[in-house]
Amino acid sequence: MARSRRKGNAAEDHAGCIHRILMEARPAGLLFPQLVVACELTRHQARDGLAMLRDIIADNSWPTLVYSRLDG
Repeated sequence: MARSRRKGNAAEDHAGCIHRILMEARPAGLLFPQLVVACELTRHQARDGLAMLRDIIADNSWPTLVYSRLDG
């Protein structure tokens, strides 16, 4: 079952932006507020983008995205 709430082009664009930013920041990663600023997205857009990115990762068998709300 898909995690992402939105299945449109906008969510895919947000996921692509988040993926690029996270690949530049690895291996340390980013806190959620840093990710929002780096991608220039709203918090809601970033959450939808993360959900879509997790779906894309699962579909393509890429390495797992580790994210927790507790750690940000």
